[in-house]
Amino acid sequence: MTGDELATIKDKPDDVGPMHCARIKKDILCSAQKFDLIKRRFNDGKERIVLHE
Repeated sequence: MTGDELATIKDKPDDVGPMHCARIKKDILCSAQKFDLIKRRFNDGKERIVLHE
């Protein structure tokens, strides 16, 4: 993902409110590391992603 693409994605929740993501612990595609990275990349000073486990 390019920096421009990331900036575009990060701008949308600023306009409409945070996105909510659910992590299903038994699903191998929903790893804790993946969700931690998403949280750190998007929530840099603003809450754009709300994670539910």
